[in-house]
Amino acid sequence: AEQVSAILFAYRNEMDLCVGVTVGSAIQIASFVLPGCVLIGMVADRSMTLYFRGYETCCLFLGVVCVASVLQGGTTNWLVGAGLIGIYCMIAAGFWFHEIEDMSTDEEVLIHNSTFDDFANMTSNSSFLLL
Repeated sequence: AEQVSAILFAYRNEMDLCVGVTVGSAIQIASFVLPGCVLIGMVADRSMTLYFRGYETCCLFLGVVCVASVLQGGTTNWLVGAGLIGIYCMIAAGFWFHEIEDMSTDEEVLIHNSTFDDFANMTSNSSFLLL
């Protein structure tokens, strides 16, 4: 409903309301829905952390930079909108072809701890210390 009203405000050339609705919606999602998913994951005994890997972090950073650059300018035209739609399509295509890791965060912690234990065992070996 919010996005439809933002499109209607943009059609009526009320850009302040349009930007307010879209940016406000994104802030609400980031502030309440993502932490809510973590809490629901704790209740459902599923690992749903806010640990983002490199690609997800870069996409979030790129999105913030794009929105900040549009908001800093104060005025836009259709070419800026077309560029933003193009960036959105590139990010969506990247997520479509991005490989999903099968491990949960708990399994990653176990792997990290086992490699740390292997390294600790290797350093306690006397032949390693002679090097």
